[in-house]
Amino acid sequence: MLYPLTKESLSHTSFLVLKAATQRFRNAAVFSILALLPLAPSQVVEFETMSDLVNRGANAFADGDYVQAARAFQKLESLYSEEPEWEANRLGPKIAPLAGYAALKAGLFDQAIDSLQQYVSEDGSGDGQEIFVRYTLALALKNQGKFAEALDAFAQFRAATHSVSQQSIGLVHEADIHEKQNAFDLAAAILSQVSENASTAIRIRIHARIRLLQTQLDQMKFHQAAETLLNRPWESDTMPEMALLAFLSIEAGDLFLSNGLVEEARRAYRLAPSKTTLVEKQKQKLNELTHTFKARRANVGMGGIMWTDFYEQLIGAATAQLAALEDSEDYTDPLQLRRGKSALLAKRTYEAWLIFERLSQSVSLEVAEAAHFNWILAAKELGQYEDAIAIARNYLDTYPASESVDDALSLIAHTLIDAGRYEEAINALTELITDASDQSLKTVSIYQRGQCYLRVPDYESAHLDFEQVEKLATSQDLAERASLWKGIGFFLQSNLEKSLPIFEKLKSDSQNGEIRGEAHYRYACCLYTSFDYSSCANSLSGFLTNYLGHPRQYEATLLLGDALAADNQIEAALKQYQSIPGDIGVIGHLAAMQSAQMSWDLDRFDEAIDVLEAQLEFTKDAYKSTEIQLLAVDFRFKLGDTEQAVDLLRETISTNGDSPEAENLLQAIDVIASTKEIQAISLKDAALANNQFRLAARYWLFHALELKNADRVFQYRETLLALANEIPIERLPPECLAHVGLEMARLDFNIGQTMLQRLVALYPDSFYTPFAYFGFAIKEAEAKQYSLALGWLNRMGSNAVGLPIHVDSMIFEAQLRIEVQEYERAQEILENALSLRWATSEQKADCLLALAELKTRHNRPEQAIAYCQRVFTLYPGATDAAAAGYFRSAQHLAEIEEPGKAKEVLEEFLGRSEYRHTIFFEQAKKLLTKLSAEQSL
Repeated sequence: MLYPLTKESLSHTSFLVLKAATQRFRNAAVFSILALLPLAPSQVVEFETMSDLVNRGANAFADGDYVQAARAFQKLESLYSEEPEWEANRLGPKIAPLAGYAALKAGLFDQAIDSLQQYVSEDGSGDGQEIFVRYTLALALKNQGKFAEALDAFAQFRAATHSVSQQSIGLVHEADIHEKQNAFDLAAAILSQVSENASTAIRIRIHARIRLLQTQLDQMKFHQAAETLLNRPWESDTMPEMALLAFLSIEAGDLFLSNGLVEEARRAYRLAPSKTTLVEKQKQKLNELTHTFKARRANVGMGGIMWTDFYEQLIGAATAQLAALEDSEDYTDPLQLRRGKSALLAKRTYEAWLIFERLSQSVSLEVAEAAHFNWILAAKELGQYEDAIAIARNYLDTYPASESVDDALSLIAHTLIDAGRYEEAINALTELITDASDQSLKTVSIYQRGQCYLRVPDYESAHLDFEQVEKLATSQDLAERASLWKGIGFFLQSNLEKSLPIFEKLKSDSQNGEIRGEAHYRYACCLYTSFDYSSCANSLSGFLTNYLGHPRQYEATLLLGDALAADNQIEAALKQYQSIPGDIGVIGHLAAMQSAQMSWDLDRFDEAIDVLEAQLEFTKDAYKSTEIQLLAVDFRFKLGDTEQAVDLLRETISTNGDSPEAENLLQAIDVIASTKEIQAISLKDAALANNQFRLAARYWLFHALELKNADRVFQYRETLLALANEIPIERLPPECLAHVGLEMARLDFNIGQTMLQRLVALYPDSFYTPFAYFGFAIKEAEAKQYSLALGWLNRMGSNAVGLPIHVDSMIFEAQLRIEVQEYERAQEILENALSLRWATSEQKADCLLALAELKTRHNRPEQAIAYCQRVFTLYPGATDAAAAGYFRSAQHLAEIEEPGKAKEVLEEFLGRSEYRHTIFFEQAKKLLTKLSAEQSL
C-alpha cells in the first residue's frame, strides 16, 4: 500500500539530487550571472539561490502550503531551467511531479497540467514517479473541466499501475466524470464493478458502493438501489462513513416507501442505528482511521500522494458528517416511526404494534401522536378489534384537538365493521357524521353506514342513507355506488320492482365501467329471481360479450348455465358449466358439481363420475373434496355399487378426517352409519390414539348428536362436556366449536363464548358461524342488551336456514322483540316458525308459549290462555313446555277471576306423573293450595 508524502521523507526523493546540484551551481553559475547585473547604489536585491528555492518549496510543500510551494517551484523553473546543470541532471522531470501536485492542491490547474505534461513529454518514467504523475495529471484535468482529456489520462494511469486498488480509485474518478456528463448508466456500471471487485481495498469498495447508491437514488432507480443497499452486508467494522450510510438508508427508506417497496423500506430503516449509537461508532472509527493514517504517513514514497488525497477527503468528509450529526436533533424516534409504518405496510404487523406502542410514549409529542394513531391501525390489522377500539378511544381522549380525530373515529367504525359488530359501527359512524368537519368524509360515512344497515339488516335506514348520499355526493362515482347499493338493498328485500329500474339505469348510463358491469350482472340476477329465465340468459350473454375479463365473468357463466337449465335448455346449460375452468376456486367447484349432476340426470352416468374425478384433481381443499366424494358416493349407491361407495367414504374420512376445513365430514360419517352400525366411541378412541384430535372430536360429536336425536338430552350435554374437557380447544374443528360452544353458552359456561369467538376468528366463512352469532346474542340478552342481541341474530340471516338452530333462533328473536315491544314483528316471526314443517314439537310448543307471553304483554289474558292451552293439548310430549303451558294457563285464569277453572287446570297438571320432575310442579302445588284457601274463605 502507498502512503502520503511528508516533510521528513523528502530527502528520499528527487530533492536530494536537487540540493546537491544547487550547491555546485551556487558559486559558478548563479553568482556570475548576478555579477553582470547593474545595481543602483542604494538598491538592495533579494536574491534566492536554487537551494533557497528548493528549501522554500520543500518546506511549504511539507507544511501543506501548496500555494507557496507552487510559486517557489515555478520560480525555480523560470530562473534555472535554462542552466546546463538543469538539463544535465534532468532536474525538470524530477521537480515536475512536486510542482504539478503543489499547483493542483493550490487550485492552479493550468500550471499543474503544464508541469505534469512536461514530465510526461520528457519521459520521466525511469525515476519511478510515472504512476503518481499520471494520477495527478488526470486529477488536474478533471478539476479544470477537461473531461475528455481527463478520462484518457485516468485510462493511462490505470494502464500504468499494477495495483487493483489504484486502478479502482481511477475508475471511481471516471465514474464521477461520467455523472457530470449525465452518463449515469455508465457511471453506475463502473461503480458497481469497483464495489464488487474483491481484489480492491475494502474502503474503496465501500466508497464506490455508497456513490453507486447515491447515483441510483438520484436517478430514481429504486429497485437497483435496493439491491445495492440491501443485497450484502456493509462490513461496518471497517468503514468510517457510517453517518453517511445511516442517512442514506433513511433517505432510501423514504423513497422506497413512497414508491411501494415497503419491505425494502423496512430493511433500509433497520440499517440506521440510533443517534447515540451512531455518534459513538462514528467517533471510534474516525479516530481509528486518523490514527492509522498518521502513523503510516511517514513511510510512504512519492506515489502515495494519491492515497493522501483519497484518505484526506475520506477523513474530512467523515469529520464533517460527525460534526453535523452531533449538532442535529435526535432522529431516533422519527426513524423508529418510519420503521413502524414500513413494517405495517409490509404486513409485519406485530413488529409494527411493538414499535408504535413504545413510541406512543415518546417525548416528542408529534411522534407520540403519530405512533398512537398508527398503533390503532396495527391492532386493527392484527384482528385485535377490542384493543384497536380501546387504543382509538384513548387517542381521542389524549388528542382531542388533533387533525386526525375524524380519522380515529373512522378507524373505530371500520374496526367494528371488520369485527362484524355492525350495530356499534353504525353508532360510531353516526358520531362521525355528526362531528366531522369534512363534508366529503361525512358523505362517505353515510354511505358506509348504509352498508352497515344492510348487514343488520335495517333496509329502510339503509335506503335513506343511500338516497342522502345520492344528493350530497360531489363525486358522480360515489353517487352511483350509493344507487347500486340501494338497488342491492331492494333486491335483498325481494323488491324487484324497485331494484330492476335502478340496475337498468346504471348499466346503461354509468360512465364507470366497473359500476356499469356490476349493475348489468345484478340486473340479470333480478331477472333470474323473477323467474324470467329467458331474459336472464339473454342479459347474461350480453354481459359476457361486453365485459370479457370482468371479475364476475365465471360467476355470470355459472348463472347463465342455471338460467338455461331452468329454461329447459339442458345441453346449452351443460356447455356453460363445462366452459368454466375447474381450478378457479368456488365457482369452478360449483360448475363441476352442477355439470356432474346434470350429466347424471341425462343418464350419462360414466360422464358424471368422470367429471367429479377430474375436479378432484384440482381440489386441494378438504371441504370441497369431501363434497365431491359425497356426490360420487350418492351416484355409486344409485348404481347399486354399495361396496365401492362405502370404500369411497372410508377413503374420504381417512384423508380429510383430521382437516379443520372438512366441516362436512359429519355427513360422510352419517352416510356410513346409515348403511351399517358404527361404534363412534371406539372410532373416537382410535383416532385419539393416533393424535387425530379433530377426527376424534367429529366421532364424539356424532355420538352426542345421536343422543340428542334420541331425546337423551342429559347424556347429550354430558358427552359435549366430556369432549370439551378432553380435546384441546385449538384442535377442535369448526362444527365442534359450533355445537359444543353454543351448548356451553346456553349452560352459561365461559368456555362456550371462547369457543364461539374462536369459530368466528379462525373460520369466518364457515357454514357454522350462525351458531356463534346465536351464542353472542344469548350473552347480550342475559346482560339485557336486547338491541345488540338482535343485531347478532340478524347477522345469521339466511345462512341459518337449514341449520338445526334456525327455528330456535327465530323463537329467540321473537322473544327479544317482545322485550323491546316490537309485538307485531314478534308475532309475524312466531307464526312463520309455526308454519315450518321441519320444526319439532318442542319448538312449536315454545312458539305458542312466546305468543302467550306476547298477548300477556298486550294485556290480553284470554288470548294468552288459549295459546297456553294449545301447548299442552297439541304437544304434551314436550314436557317442559307443556308444564309451562299448564301453569301459566292457571295463572292467567286466576288473574281474570276464574279460580275454579284455574284449579281444574292445576289438578289435571298435578295428576300427570310425567310432569313431576319439571320446575313448574311444585309451583303449581303452591298455587293450587292458595286458590283453594281463597275459595274456602
